[in-house]
Amino acid sequence: MPEELESREKPGAGESPRSPWGSMLQTVLKQRELITVAIIIVVAFTFHLLTMSSEEGKWPSVFVQTTNLKSMLAPLALNVVVAVGMLLVLVCGGFDLSVGSVVALAGLVAGLTVKATGGNMLLTFGAGIGVGVVVGIINGIVVTQFGVNPLIATLGMMSAARGLALAYVQKYGVVTGFPENFTDFSWDTVFWIKGGFIILTAVLIAVAGDILLRNSRWLRQIYYIGGNEDAARLSGINVRFVRASTYVVCGALAALVGVFYASRYSEASAEAGVGLELQVIAACVIGGASLAGGQGTVLGAVLGCALMAIISNGLQTWGVKPAWQDVALGVVLIFAVTIDMFIARRRSAR
Repeated sequence: MPEELESREKPGAGESPRSPWGSMLQTVLKQRELITVAIIIVVAFTFHLLTMSSEEGKWPSVFVQTTNLKSMLAPLALNVVVAVGMLLVLVCGGFDLSVGSVVALAGLVAGLTVKATGGNMLLTFGAGIGVGVVVGIINGIVVTQFGVNPLIATLGMMSAARGLALAYVQKYGVVTGFPENFTDFSWDTVFWIKGGFIILTAVLIAVAGDILLRNSRWLRQIYYIGGNEDAARLSGINVRFVRASTYVVCGALAALVGVFYASRYSEASAEAGVGLELQVIAACVIGGASLAGGQGTVLGAVLGCALMAIISNGLQTWGVKPAWQDVALGVVLIFAVTIDMFIARRRSAR
């Protein structure tokens, strides 16, 4: 037995022992958050150089202007809220393509509710988030009880939810004319930033999600399920319930963003949240989550959202047309998923 252990420690034929620098580099590369931070710095500095200007009010660059950086915060916060929910689903071994449609449908329901109740915020948020909870329950039941592939189940829900919102808008038009208390709260200045309430909400959700993922028994179980579902089931974990609950949380957070969308843009339309699901999945994968399940952190998801926001805003300030911005974000998504699959294969081969 000692000989066997000793032989495992020795490098095989043709192998050279790892140098301290090599071991250090390998350790750093395992920290996806550190890599993401480094990429964010490089990308931000690149856009700073690309948008440098000598014009008054735009020096040293358009990208680093305070007004431009502040304009990124609220949209980034909205993506972070959805990304936290998506992260839970990804870690548990699934994904949810319906979040963008839930944003649209929940915003529509919230808009109708706030108009019908004369500005009752409690009922408005309850109705909007309730839409996400119902969608999450349906997704969870279809995936866990009927064994439908998450891709098919949530793709169908994406189409159904968007179709319901579109059917209403086509018949009655975009919902507008909200009470002032509903449109004002998402623009209130908090910490000297307009839209600070949304940003504060996102920070609280991200912090709570990180703490619960690290310490709560319920959310720690999703790592076991995503890593090895059979082993998790044999250890006594209620796999179906835990997995279904991640879809409910994801739906509720997407619906919350839908309410924020309706408030911030003073209208509820069927176009809200288009493409959001791909953005947050890419952000989570960039931050270290795996499409194979069992991996990911809230910090990584937040950093991934920040990188996506910087790329989108940087391309816009650089003058790139919207169509090419979509192309660039699509390339980022493909690259992130390819790297994730490569890492997963290397890990399974060891």
